[in-house]
Amino acid sequence: MTKTIVSIDSQRLEAIQFCPCFFHYKFDLNLVPINTPDYLERGGLIHAMLAEYYILKKYRENWSKNNKNHQDVVQACINVGRYKGMRMQLDIAEVEETIEVFRQYTDLWENDSWYDIHSVEAVGAKILFEDKDLTILYEVKIDLVLRLQDRLVPVDHKHSKARRDPNQLSNQFKGYCWFMGSNNLIVNEIGFQKTVKPPDKFRRHVLSFPQAIIEEWIENTVYWVKFGLRMEDEKCYPRNFSSCDKFAGCDFKHICSAEPGDLREFRLRRDFHEREWSPGKEHL
Repeated sequence: MTKTIVSIDSQRLEAIQFCPCFFHYKFDLNLVPINTPDYLERGGLIHAMLAEYYILKKYRENWSKNNKNHQDVVQACINVGRYKGMRMQLDIAEVEETIEVFRQYTDLWENDSWYDIHSVEAVGAKILFEDKDLTILYEVKIDLVLRLQDRLVPVDHKHSKARRDPNQLSNQFKGYCWFMGSNNLIVNEIGFQKTVKPPDKFRRHVLSFPQAIIEEWIENTVYWVKFGLRMEDEKCYPRNFSSCDKFAGCDFKHICSAEPGDLREFRLRRDFHEREWSPGKEHL
């Protein structure tokens, strides 16, 4: 009997839990909307500038050797953002608003304690589960990893136009902690609110996960992966209609609202194109 090897990450895991049909469209058929939602593009833009910023900050000791200061570094990151913004569907005002948010963030946290940077946008895979029939590889792309008091701590940047506390039950957060062998994670909140002062919209949340919680997450993840494999074997992708309006609303809601047959196929061809998912790729 051939051993099954499966790769999973937080996006695919949550898609299985969210709706089997959604998972099938997005990760089996690799369908993504032709028109990228603005909130995703804003996220891609702010992440690009933050990645550049923390890469440069990792080598901060070289700034003075090259006659550069913090403002020079911030401006270099903004230049990266403007270049990336030209390739997006965002209008110029949205690009400039995102740049201003980035500028406010770097002004607030210029002299923080995040100076010992281990890695930026680290990509990796590790065996989560293995028996004679199945190996599950868990893949990650972690925004930032810090070395704090001789321990590696993952950091996830989260952007939003509304002030919100992070989800303690997130698959992504527990998966990062398991992968790094850490019981702590920092959620770096990037607020886009226009009437909120920087200290209140750029908050940093420290989440702690006891080992028992992480072990429970592993068991839960293995169950859902096996559920997904059964789903694939049976070629059966039931629709979970209770998820249609969750979060920003399902991208495929208007597909499932149409009668089965040619109309659905027409809408899929019209509104989506193929783009294969991988945690290490840029998806915007």
